[in-house]
Amino acid sequence: CLRLTEGPGRLGYRNSPNVQKFMVSSSKAYYGDYLKYQIGRLFYGRMGKLVPILRGEEHLNYSSWFSDPSVASTYTQAQHNGSLATAKALFKRVPLKGIRQMLDVGGGSGAFSLQAVRMGDQELKSIVLELPKVCEEGQSLMLTQASEQERRRIRFVELDATEPSWPIQELSQDLVLMSYLCGSVPEELIEVLYRNALKVLKPGGRLVVHDFMVDDSKDGPALGAYWALQHVTVNPNGLGLTPRLVEERLTHS
Repeated sequence: CLRLTEGPGRLGYRNSPNVQKFMVSSSKAYYGDYLKYQIGRLFYGRMGKLVPILRGEEHLNYSSWFSDPSVASTYTQAQHNGSLATAKALFKRVPLKGIRQMLDVGGGSGAFSLQAVRMGDQELKSIVLELPKVCEEGQSLMLTQASEQERRRIRFVELDATEPSWPIQELSQDLVLMSYLCGSVPEELIEVLYRNALKVLKPGGRLVVHDFMVDDSKDGPALGAYWALQHVTVNPNGLGLTPRLVEERLTHS
């Protein structure tokens, strides 16, 4: 039993506290679209293929998966719902004061960029570097989610971020953000991402790696480990991230 409801009582069944908090659309903590569509509709089915993937009998990566417009649309819209709240929490910990130019690598719907222009200085502008189908979906979402002024400060650029070079001027960015990206690419490409990020950063600029990880001891947290396992179904050659592993690859870059 998943304890999704409680009861029976005099008033019948009712939502459990977690369902009431995260699955009711009027809740401030609503994550329902993310849980129903990205996890339920997409990853749940992929997990059924985990064994043949581990055996090397089936291969898939994000670029080929997102070439399907329906997958790109479902994933991006669902992620947008969850990312807006996460981005707000992140930028409370990563100050944006003085940031004028931000590069959002693998930025999906642009949710992190949208929160950045809302929470940062008026001069802050952001470039979202993403796969073509995801860019299309992100631009569509911005028409309803962002004001005209906010849209003018966010630009989508179509590119697979794992390409060896980016169409971004060197030494041009105050902040490079990689959110949920490093755990979604093959291990050998992580340092390629970091090298490209360091090329476009201004002196004194910041590279922020925001992702699901487990502790260096690999004893937990469990949700970080579950997420990494789920990602094996679309990124079988990826790296299970820990803070130390990220730091080592940044140093090598």
